[in-house]
Amino acid sequence: EIIHRNSIHAVWFLFENDLCQYQLRLMDEDTWQAKVNGMQWIYNNCDFRPMFNVREKQFSADFSEIVKNFLDECN
Repeated sequence: EIIHRNSIHAVWFLFENDLCQYQLRLMDEDTWQAKVNGMQWIYNNCDFRPMFNVREKQFSADFSEIVKNFLDECN
């Protein structure tokens, strides 16, 4: 379980890095949209949500705003 949880934490940090790459125009639109789809899937996997909630305050405002605008399928 610890390995699984750490993997999800790492994925969230990778997604935030993806946003930086996208904002710097180092990532094309199609790739970015694929990343957003992945973020939505992880965000709406209710077993993974606590890991986002724990890390949310450490993310950039831009990244948090993107995720907070996803439809919340866990409520």
